[in-house]
This record gives sequence, structure tokens and C-alpha cells, in this order.
Amino acid sequence: MGGVCGLSRRLPPRKTLDGIAALHSVLSDLVRLQLLLVLLEGKLCVCVLKRIVACPDTRLSYHLGILKKAGLVKSERDRSYLHYFLTAGGRRVADGILKEAGKGD
Repeated sequence: MGGVCGLSRRLPPRKTLDGIAALHSVLSDLVRLQLLLVLLEGKLCVCVLKRIVACPDTRLSYHLGILKKAGLVKSERDRSYLHYFLTAGGRRVADGILKEAGKGD
């Protein structure tokens, strides 16, 4: 094994570990996890997302903001509607979650 130094060298760099920890923090909330997974269906209006996760507007906005900041979702306005959709990275993460859960083949 190489002792403590050998074990330490086998770990990914600190920056990589920080990124993994940040992603897990984003995904550790049930509402954010639901939002991420339902957006696999495609672009969805905020009104639809609100009904799916059954939370107040301010709470929904808070969680969508966290997902946006993490680079997992984006939004676009279509007239008076705001639609959210997964980024390529968000799709990879959501697909990976479903695969790990045995639901995505």
C-alpha cells in the first residue's frame, strides 16, 4: 500500500474532491433531486415543476437557483413562461443517478 503517503497519492487532487463534494451537496436535497430527474423529460415550465415538487414559489426558486449555479440546469423565457431544462452535464448526472438506481437503461 505504501503507507500513509502512498494512500494519499492515490486520492484524486483536492480540486477534484471539492467538485465532487459540491455536487453531492447540491444533490443531497430531495426537491433538487426530483427537479433534476423530472427535467430528463425535457423543457418544463415553472408551473409544472411547482406542481411536481409541491412547494411554494420562493422555495422552488431557491432550489432551481442552486441547480443553475451548479451548472446542471438552464432556463429560458418564452413569452410569459419560464422554462427550465438540463444542461449536458445535468443530463449526464441525472442519467447516472437513474443508472445507479437501476431505472435507466
